[in-house]
Order: sequence, then structure tokens, then C-alpha cells
Amino acid sequence: MSRPGAGNRAVFFAAATIPLAIWIAFTFVVAKPYFVVEDDAESPVYYSARLMHEGKPQSYISPPGTPIYEIGSLIMSISGTGPGDTQRFFDIAHFVAALATSFGIAVFCRLCLRDVPFGVAALSVSTVLAWPTVISFIDYVESNSFNVAFGLPTLALFWTTLSDEQEPALWKLALIGAGAGLSLASKMNTLPIALAIFICLCVREVARRSEWKRKWVRILVFCTAMLAIFLIATSSVFGRLPDLLLITLTRDTVLPANGHAISTLRQSAARLLQANPMLILVTAGVIVAALAGRRRSDHNGPTESFDFQTAT
Repeated sequence: MSRPGAGNRAVFFAAATIPLAIWIAFTFVVAKPYFVVEDDAESPVYYSARLMHEGKPQSYISPPGTPIYEIGSLIMSISGTGPGDTQRFFDIAHFVAALATSFGIAVFCRLCLRDVPFGVAALSVSTVLAWPTVISFIDYVESNSFNVAFGLPTLALFWTTLSDEQEPALWKLALIGAGAGLSLASKMNTLPIALAIFICLCVREVARRSEWKRKWVRILVFCTAMLAIFLIATSSVFGRLPDLLLITLTRDTVLPANGHAISTLRQSAARLLQANPMLILVTAGVIVAALAGRRRSDHNGPTESFDFQTAT
């Protein structure tokens, strides 16, 4: 594996430091004071972390978010739990979320973008930063604040197994499963990603020329690691997981109550495109890269096609 060029290193450094720069701005330059409103997502995290810190049962488990409560409980060991310590708790928690996000982006760049051209690296990083959750939850602490930290390295590591012609090592599959399990324990809406990884792994193993026993072992390693980490991370609310899963899968955003799923998806897509023009620009850039990558791959071999896939 070759070393990335100076341009790529600049892109990686800028992308990885943006979350920390945002934390500095909203902590020291334009500080956001702690307050409680009716629908403040930080309040359940604070009180759930405090209950866990004091060894009391959880009263709030959505989405379930138990890894975030564990992190919050550890932070309270530093910040304290008194009313006067609340702002200090959130300042430290926001820093941890920003640092974890920077780590996730750095791992993604290191694993997937090291050998790609500068344009592909810049486009790939821009698609990550254009995702609303990355920026909008840097100055927040809840499950969404750790989606990049838990999910992006998992997807990046899984991508390396797809781009490698060799059979994936069992430790890689175990790490991918562990990352998927931790993501599910943090936010149940990552279930489609975990399911996509599972389906992709199964299809690839079926197509691979090897013994069926070895194929099943690789699939089982991934599934076992994912389930084990999920159960360990949610052990404090284990008895309430069936209800949480039922609530998650029957929400209107998953199964619309009016039964018109296609109409609901169309309306949601229209609102998203109207509210986030940056998404339109990034999508258009990916389409242009797709056309260019397909054309170049016909003449230059599979390398250019791999670059395009990395960008998407």
C-alpha cells in the first residue's frame, strides 16, 4: 500500500479536524448554555447516564442508546453529578462525541481512500461531511452523535473485504460484526445497514469458490460477534428489548399508518431535497463520477472502477 499524496493528506486532516473545530467554536467562542426544553434529546441521555452512574434501573431505553449512557456514566465520574456540574458534563460529552467522530472519519480515510486520486478522496470525504447528522450533532450528545464513530469504521472495514480478492480474515469479520452490534445498541435505525452487510456477505460467500464449511464459519463469525456485542451493550435493559424492537419496526417512518409507503417515501424525498440543496450537488457529482468512471474503466482496467465505487 502506497503512501497518500500531500493533497490527500490535507483532505484527510481537514475532514478529521472539522468535528473538533466545531466543538471548540461552540464551547469557547459561541458557547451553548445548558437548558431543558420539552423535547430536548440531551435530557434523557443525561438522566439515563446518571441513573446508570448511580446503579439504578433505566427508565428510558430508546433507541436503546445504552452505550451512550455508559459513556455518560464514565464522564460523570470526571465532571460530577451535582446541578452545578451539568454544564461541565455536557462540555466533556460534546468533546468525546467530536473526538469519536474525528476518529471514525480518520479510520475511513485510512482504510478506503489511501490509494485513490485526490478528486476521489475529496468527493468521498465531502459525501460524509454532507450527511446532516455529522455536523448537526457535533454540539449535541445522544445516539446520533456517535453514528459516525461506530458505523463509518465498520462500513470502511467491510469495504476492504469487498475490494480484496482473498478470503476475509476471521478477525476482520469479528470486528465488523462487533461494530454492527455496537451501532445497533446505540441506535436501532442502523438495522438496515447491519442487514445490508449481512446480505452482501452471504451473497459474496455463496459466489466464492471455497468449501461450504468455511463459508458458514465466516458468516457465523460475523453474526455471533454482532449479536454478542449487542447483547452485552444492552444487558442493562435486556428484558425490554422485544418491546423496543417492536416499537422501532412499527413506527410510521418504517411502516406508514396510512399504508401508502411509496407516497410517503416520495413526499419525504421531496422535503429532503428542498431542505438540503447540498445533497443535490453531491448526488450530481456522484452521477458525473459514475459516468466518467464507467468510461475510463473500459480502457484502463478495473482500477478506475474501484475508484468510483470508493467515491460512492
